[in-house]
Amino acid sequence: MRLPPVVGIVLCGGQSTRMGQDKNQVIWAGRTFLQNVLSAVEPVCTKLLLIKSAPEQALPEFEIRIPVEILVDELPHSGPAASLHVGLEALWRSCVLESRAATVHSAESTETLPLVLVTGNDSPLLQTSLLSYLAHRLQEHAEADAVVPCSSTGLPESYPLCATYRLRCRESLSLYLKQGHRSLKGWLEQLRVDWVATSELKVHDPDLRSLLNFNSPADFQSAPKQ
Repeated sequence: MRLPPVVGIVLCGGQSTRMGQDKNQVIWAGRTFLQNVLSAVEPVCTKLLLIKSAPEQALPEFEIRIPVEILVDELPHSGPAASLHVGLEALWRSCVLESRAATVHSAESTETLPLVLVTGNDSPLLQTSLLSYLAHRLQEHAEADAVVPCSSTGLPESYPLCATYRLRCRESLSLYLKQGHRSLKGWLEQLRVDWVATSELKVHDPDLRSLLNFNSPADFQSAPKQ
């Protein structure tokens, strides 16, 4: 099955309180966190949306060969769910303009809507092979709203920021936020999720490096070497 366009959404926000500095700027293996993330995502995507948490947040310089758009949270530091919503809404608007589609269903019927790959800025060990697998798996499961890794114990330990989503999820997320909710994992409970077990994840990422998040300097001590 031919893979449709994939747009990456990278959440670059967060106040990085535990890290002590902006995560985007932290150096890992000679490159910033952000550059490591972008390099892993780029081969899978046709375009990237980078979501800042506040207008004053400065992103480091980066190298990328595909189009990039930088967006900002409507309310500063509103959390990952709100940041993802900003990206999905912007992507939806551009898709409607490009396809001149009136509804989600008509746009999807002509295969004009991209799949959405979502990750955060604190996973410098992302593996392109796993990201590609998540995108292909979503394309193969038309009934699924999202493909999300889960831990060896299954639910509820999930990884919504290393996952693929259909653009139709924007309506559900919009309603979820309007109801006052903020948890991405809580939002997943409202979606038709294709959960990917650890055994399947290891086929494409043997050490599960893609699921490692660096939230504090202490996380570097236990991280696998490059």
